[in-house]
Amino acid sequence: FHTIKGGAGFLDLAGMVALCHAFEDRLDVARTGESPLDALAFDGAQQALDLLADMLDCVAAGRPLPAVPQGLIN
Repeated sequence: FHTIKGGAGFLDLAGMVALCHAFEDRLDVARTGESPLDALAFDGAQQALDLLADMLDCVAAGRPLPAVPQGLIN
C-alpha cells in the first residue's frame, strides 16, 4: 500500500492516495494494539483491496478512477 500510495501521489491520483493512506493508518493502529482487527476492520480491508484492484485496472485502461466511499476512508 505504501508503494502504491507513492506512485499514486506521483500521478496525482488523489482518491487512490487517500484509500492507501487510510488502509495504512488502520493497519498501524492494529499493529500498535490501539484497535484490534475485528470483523468490521476485516470487511473494510477486503473492500479496500477490491477497490484498489479496480482502481489499478482503471489506471491500466486509461479510465477514470471510481470514487472512494467516505465511509471506507473513515
